[in-house]
Formats: sequence, C-alpha cells, structure tokens
Amino acid sequence: MDSRFQACDTVMFLDYPLQVCLTGIDNRRGKARPDMPWVEDEIDQEFIDFVKAFPETGREQIISLIDQFPDKKVYIFKNRHEADVFLEGLADCQDIL
Repeated sequence: MDSRFQACDTVMFLDYPLQVCLTGIDNRRGKARPDMPWVEDEIDQEFIDFVKAFPETGREQIISLIDQFPDKKVYIFKNRHEADVFLEGLADCQDIL
C-alpha cells in the first residue's frame, strides 16, 4: 500500500460503514460484472472475514498513510451518495472538454 501512495497524486477512499459493504457484496452475488471475468455465485467466507476485519486493520493503515502523505489530494467518501455526486461532477466536467 505504501508504494501505491508514493506513486499516486490522488487518493479516493471509500470509507463506507461495514453493513453497507456487506450488503453490497450480497447484492452483487450472482450478477455479471464488467470488472470481473467470472460471476461470484458462492459466498467467499475468506473475503467476508477480510471485509469484517477491515475497519480495525486496513482502515487504520489507510488513514495513517493519508497522514504520512499530506501532499496527496484526498477524497474520503462516507457513503455511496457522496461518491456518486463526486463522479457526476466529473462527468459534467467531461462535457465541457
């Protein structure tokens, strides 16, 4: 993760509540996705356990890295609506270009 922070100029952190993440995983099960060459039909307990542990493990690492790289542009989204509004704003900018 450190090398990724060193290489980037912008960080977008989807800091969603645990239940939102778990619900999203459940809602995506059995659906084709353009970013994956397979369809997840089964519950991946290892992944579920990773997501459940993330608030105490991975989240703290990301917050620490954000603090270590104050020169990076950082966007922290607390819910899907915030991220959607941000992305809509980017799409509006593309119309201008």
